[in-house]
Amino acid sequence: MKKVSNEFINLSKKIKTQDLKLTINDGELTVQEVHLLPINMFNAMPVSLLKARKKVIAKELKYSFEGQLFKTIMQQVEITVKNASEIKGKNVHFQYGIQVNNKFEYVDMGEYYIKDVEDDKNKKELVVTGYDKMLNFMIPFKQSDLQLTYPCKMSRLVNRIGEVCGVELYSTDFYNSELIVEEDFFTIQELTYRDVLEKVAQTTLTTIFIKENKLYLCKEGDSVQTLDTSFLSNLIIGEKFGPVNALVLGRGSVEDNIEAINLNSINENGRCEIRFDENEFVDNKREQVINQMLQQISGLEYYAVEASNLGLLWLEPCDVIIVKDREENGYKSIYLRASVTINTGIKGEMESNIPETTNTEYKVTTKEEKKTLKVERLAKKNQGLIQDIIEQNTENSQKLTKVEQTVDSISQQVQDIETFTKTALGVSQLKIENAEQFPIIEFIANGQTRKFEYDYPQEDYPQNDYPQGIYTKLTLVVDTRNRANISENAKVFEIDMQEPLYNLDNVCDQLVINANEDKATCTVKVVRYLKVNSNGTITKLAKPVETILHNNLDISLFEGTNYIYLLEYPNWQIEARYMFKSDMNKYLATKVEMNSKISQTAEEINLEVKKKVDENEIISSINQSAEEIQINAEKISLSGKELNLADNMSIKSNNFNVDSKGNMTCNNANIDGGKIKIYGGDSNNSNFVVGTRDNTGCSKISASYVWVDGQGQNDAILSIRRNTQGGSNGVVLSSHIEGGYVEIGNGTTDNFISLDGINNNLTVWGPVYANSFNNNSKEDLKKNITKYNSKVLEKIKETDIYEFNYKTEDDKVKKHIGFIIGNNYNTPEEVISDSGESVDTYSMTSILWQAVKELTEKVEYLENKLKEEK
Repeated sequence: MKKVSNEFINLSKKIKTQDLKLTINDGELTVQEVHLLPINMFNAMPVSLLKARKKVIAKELKYSFEGQLFKTIMQQVEITVKNASEIKGKNVHFQYGIQVNNKFEYVDMGEYYIKDVEDDKNKKELVVTGYDKMLNFMIPFKQSDLQLTYPCKMSRLVNRIGEVCGVELYSTDFYNSELIVEEDFFTIQELTYRDVLEKVAQTTLTTIFIKENKLYLCKEGDSVQTLDTSFLSNLIIGEKFGPVNALVLGRGSVEDNIEAINLNSINENGRCEIRFDENEFVDNKREQVINQMLQQISGLEYYAVEASNLGLLWLEPCDVIIVKDREENGYKSIYLRASVTINTGIKGEMESNIPETTNTEYKVTTKEEKKTLKVERLAKKNQGLIQDIIEQNTENSQKLTKVEQTVDSISQQVQDIETFTKTALGVSQLKIENAEQFPIIEFIANGQTRKFEYDYPQEDYPQNDYPQGIYTKLTLVVDTRNRANISENAKVFEIDMQEPLYNLDNVCDQLVINANEDKATCTVKVVRYLKVNSNGTITKLAKPVETILHNNLDISLFEGTNYIYLLEYPNWQIEARYMFKSDMNKYLATKVEMNSKISQTAEEINLEVKKKVDENEIISSINQSAEEIQINAEKISLSGKELNLADNMSIKSNNFNVDSKGNMTCNNANIDGGKIKIYGGDSNNSNFVVGTRDNTGCSKISASYVWVDGQGQNDAILSIRRNTQGGSNGVVLSSHIEGGYVEIGNGTTDNFISLDGINNNLTVWGPVYANSFNNNSKEDLKKNITKYNSKVLEKIKETDIYEFNYKTEDDKVKKHIGFIIGNNYNTPEEVISDSGESVDTYSMTSILWQAVKELTEKVEYLENKLKEEK
């Protein structure tokens, strides 16, 4: 916390008389002042006059920072000015004052280098952005500049980094300051000094920021301040993080992680883990340092908090705060994000977020992602193995190059995986930033049936008109504003669940929303793990039961910032997975994987290229040996006019195959122009010719005899012949088609026959005329024979029969009568075919035969009873 009086702090609770000092400095010398003017005076001031007098005036200043524990934090100011020539590229000293006892008391907010200018021609003002001295560390790490002798202590390294970047170290008193740094790990990785400070923050278990213009390594708990509702409004208490009881030091692989745990705390509270990956400072001494590091952070806990205020500029990043709700309940939190706007008045927003356990983005002026780079060489002489690995990871991407060499083979792999989704967790509401305008990938709400209680000031929630209780209907809201300030453009979805979502101990019924494959709509369903018995008690179901409420609901996010919440319940635990906006995602997919491999031995060379977009995968491969080359691909492009095949060469794809004997098969080909000839034994006489298009637009097919077979002309599957020597013209289909697909007719329902040789299905659209219809029923054709003794009358009574037309038919065609297979139709499983799409008429007839037997038994019984009575 900055040094201010108690009166200054108390006056931060309400509107006060304030002052803003902005001075342009050259070292310790003040060059000129920037004056903050009221809006009307600011707008009236001509720019030409300001340029002539070299004056700078401002209308508004916004101070902000975004941070996480065990990271670096950069603070910045955005100043709205009339002209920028006198301020760009300069250092601005920022002080904020409140009138205390008839004079102004100022809090020193530090110096900011004005780097960026936002120039909008449609506006008569400019916004300039300045950054604190953390900006100095955004230059490449170079051992040649540090001139360090290794090994050295951590405190020595941090001090030299500060000296090279022109920032004095606030204190050398921090955890692991005596840790030995063995060598220069970072110059070869092309990291910045700030990247290295991130690793320093993890090793020293501190959060690093600029304090009093010096580099400060802050340990959580250095300062504590209580904030009640007189300081805060729109208070939202989120989920609790901690207590921390596990520390993992990893190397990116599940098999190469080590951990230290507090088992008693895990048994009592559940596991809460902090994870540091690929940290070179401790990589070779993980076992020696991990237990002491866990002791330093064991028990760390705090609540996620979001609130509005009137500017708490006397707080510093990482200050511990105790926020109190209207009932004086206290919640420990940490001051990690702030935004304060100062003009004629002052308003602020604060937030504490839950720390991430993997690599994270941090905001820098270059808008680049934080990257970790791993370079590894492994040589095992006893195994005759050399392995080189280069791996680069960000929060949402992974790149890998791997080369492995043995005495027998060389293999190379290049992999690039991009994930374009993030997950948000929270209580009350979810805040999603940088979202793609795309349906929610997944949303889960965990039901609670405990007594409805408000944890937050009720006037902050307009939905409090709802009575306290349990609801069978929920209202899902997607908005650009939080739940305290719903906008006119909010998307509101009413969801009727029929009955409430229950909970028992840690088991909860869930409302689940998933994006459909069409990437345009969502499926909404309820997953129930519990049931309510007739006596009102709740018990667990043996298996979860899913009920689909909507199949195609459009629950799309707004582009940018979104708030998602359930209107009736501000205290349910909710989570969402969503697609974030990225220039890299040209496929509009959640995940894109690309992989190429080359493997080589003395006998052969194999090449494979694979691309996977979400669940769709395309693979092409080439295999080369001394005897042949095999190509397997969805598409083959050949440059040049002619392709000559050697005797032992084969080409293969999903659509086209030429084997080494000259046999050609084609599943799906488009031939446009030119001419294709397929020769028999005599190359001068073609058996099959496809010529150029004639004047009708159709290609000519010239053939005296065409057959499709596996063995020869006398064993044809399909024969087409013309009358050349007194024989008959005709088309013949053999009875032994194995694989493939044959269609006869014009493809319409009045004249169409299809024979599926793969699934052994014959489909006929239109009436079928036959003298008899026989099913093979000989014993020697069947197996697994058991007598069918099930009672079928009740099943027949429960079966519904419908009238209908097929979708391919005209509505005026006479309706058919029969079964409907679907979720909402009663068709017995016994008569549904294996495919699930049709009715097995043989089974249906047999079921009816069994029903006749049951009816016969009933008739005989009644006849006997009648005889006995007579």
